[in-house]
Amino acid sequence: MCCEPLGRVAMDTRDFVLLSLSAFGGEITGRTLFQKRLYFLAALAGRQDEFGFRAHYYGPYSSAVADALGELKALGFVEETRIPLQGQGAGGFERNLFEIKLTDAGGRLAERKMKSLADQDSVLLDGARKIKDLPTANDYAKASIAAKVHYITVQKGEAWNTRAAAEEARKYDWSLDPGAADEAASFLERLGLVRVDRT
Repeated sequence: MCCEPLGRVAMDTRDFVLLSLSAFGGEITGRTLFQKRLYFLAALAGRQDEFGFRAHYYGPYSSAVADALGELKALGFVEETRIPLQGQGAGGFERNLFEIKLTDAGGRLAERKMKSLADQDSVLLDGARKIKDLPTANDYAKASIAAKVHYITVQKGEAWNTRAAAEEARKYDWSLDPGAADEAASFLERLGLVRVDRT
C-alpha cells in the first residue's frame, strides 16, 4: 500500500526475520510485539500473506515467522532471554516476557544479507523506523489491537469504520474497544496502511 514491495528480490521467511530484527536495531522485547512489528513491516511491503500471517487470538500471527525464529536460534544467530516480570497483570496479557536479540554472528550475517539485497535494505530500514517512531508500536497490547484493525480492514477491503468493523471482529472472536480501535486506526493511517472513514 505505502511502500515498494520488499521483494522483487527473493526473500525467504528466515531472511525476513533476520533482516527485520536488524532493521529494528537488533532486538525486540516480547514475542507478541515481535510478531506484530514484523506483521506491520510485512504489511508495508504488501507481503503479510506470503509470510504466513493469519488471524490468531492476539491478532495476526505467523507460525512460519515463529518457526524461522526457532531455526535462527538453533543456528546461533538469535538469542532469546526470559525477562522476569514483577507485578505483571495490570493491563497486560503476556505472562512471560522474552528479549529477542541478534547475536554477534546474527548481526554479521544480517549485514552481509542486507548488502546482497541492494535497495531492499532501505525499504526494511525505512519501514522499521516509521513503525518504531510511533508509540503504539512500542506497546504490545496496543500493537496487537492495531494489527487486528489492519487485518480486519484488509479482509473487508474498505476504509476503517469502527461500527462496521465490530461484526467482522466477531468472526475472529476478537473484542475491540471502540476508543482503542480508533486510536489504532490513526496509528495505521500515519503508517499509510489504512484509510479511515470518519463519517
